[in-house]
Amino acid sequence: MNRKLNSKFGIDIELGAVIGYGLDIPHHMGIVITKKARIGCNLSLKQNTTVGNKQGLKEDDFIIIGNNVDIGANTCIIGSITIG
Repeated sequence: MNRKLNSKFGIDIELGAVIGYGLDIPHHMGIVITKKARIGCNLSLKQNTTVGNKQGLKEDDFIIIGNNVDIGANTCIIGSITIG
Protein backbone atom coordinates (compact mmCIF):
# COMPACT_ATOMS: atom_id res chain seq x y z
CA MET A 1 0.00 0.00 0.00
CA ASN A 2 2.84 2.39 0.83
CA ARG A 3 4.34 1.89 -2.62
CA LYS A 4 0.98 2.56 -4.31
CA LEU A 5 0.40 5.76 -2.33
CA ASN A 6 3.90 6.96 -3.14
CA SER A 7 3.77 6.29 -6.87
CA LYS A 8 0.19 7.47 -7.47
CA PHE A 9 -0.15 10.41 -5.09
CA GLY A 10 3.37 11.39 -3.93
CA ILE A 11 2.56 10.31 -0.37
CA ASP A 12 5.15 8.40 1.69
CA ILE A 13 3.73 6.94 4.91
CA GLU A 14 6.19 4.53 6.52
CA LEU A 15 4.97 1.24 7.85
CA GLY A 16 4.68 1.54 11.62
CA ALA A 17 3.10 5.01 11.62
CA VAL A 18 -0.03 5.04 13.79
CA ILE A 19 -2.78 7.25 12.35
CA GLY A 20 -6.31 7.66 13.76
CA TYR A 21 -9.45 7.83 11.65
CA GLY A 22 -10.42 10.89 9.65
CA LEU A 23 -7.06 11.68 8.02
CA ASP A 24 -7.67 14.39 5.40
CA ILE A 25 -5.12 15.22 2.70
CA PRO A 26 -6.90 17.64 0.34
CA HIS A 27 -3.82 18.34 -1.81
CA HIS A 28 -1.90 15.08 -1.90
CA MET A 29 1.56 16.09 -3.07
CA GLY A 30 4.79 15.76 -1.11
CA ILE A 31 3.44 14.21 2.10
CA VAL A 32 5.95 12.29 4.26
CA ILE A 33 5.06 10.58 7.56
CA THR A 34 7.66 8.62 9.52
CA LYS A 35 7.09 5.35 11.35
CA LYS A 36 7.78 7.30 14.57
CA ALA A 37 4.53 9.28 14.14
CA ARG A 38 1.61 8.75 16.52
CA ILE A 39 -1.28 10.72 15.08
CA GLY A 40 -4.75 11.19 16.55
CA CYS A 41 -8.11 11.45 14.80
CA ASN A 42 -9.19 14.08 12.27
CA LEU A 43 -5.77 15.32 11.16
CA SER A 44 -5.72 17.58 8.11
CA LEU A 45 -2.40 17.70 6.22
CA LYS A 46 -1.75 20.14 3.40
CA GLN A 47 0.73 19.70 0.53
CA ASN A 48 4.50 19.44 1.02
CA THR A 49 4.29 18.44 4.68
CA THR A 50 6.83 16.28 6.50
CA VAL A 51 6.22 14.58 9.82
CA GLY A 52 9.69 13.12 10.19
CA ASN A 53 12.37 12.04 12.57
CA LYS A 54 15.98 13.04 12.93
CA GLN A 55 19.13 11.06 13.51
CA GLY A 56 19.73 10.22 17.14
CA LEU A 57 16.06 9.84 18.02
CA LYS A 58 15.75 7.33 20.86
CA GLU A 59 13.71 4.15 20.45
CA ASP A 60 10.95 5.48 22.70
CA ASP A 61 10.84 9.00 21.18
CA PHE A 62 7.84 9.73 18.97
CA ILE A 63 6.21 12.58 17.13
CA ILE A 64 2.79 12.87 18.75
CA ILE A 65 0.02 14.82 17.05
CA GLY A 66 -3.28 14.97 18.92
CA ASN A 67 -6.88 14.99 17.72
CA ASN A 68 -8.41 17.66 15.47
CA VAL A 69 -5.14 19.21 14.28
CA ASP A 70 -4.76 21.14 11.00
CA ILE A 71 -1.22 21.35 9.61
CA GLY A 72 -0.67 23.91 6.85
CA ALA A 73 1.28 23.67 3.61
CA ASN A 74 5.09 23.49 3.50
CA THR A 75 5.46 22.42 7.13
CA CYS A 76 8.22 20.27 8.64
CA ILE A 77 7.65 18.65 12.02
CA ILE A 78 10.92 17.00 12.99
CA GLY A 79 12.07 15.23 16.14
CA SER A 80 10.49 14.25 19.43
CA ILE A 81 7.59 16.69 19.83
CA THR A 82 3.95 16.77 20.90
CA ILE A 83 1.37 18.92 19.09
CA GLY A 84 -2.28 19.31 20.07
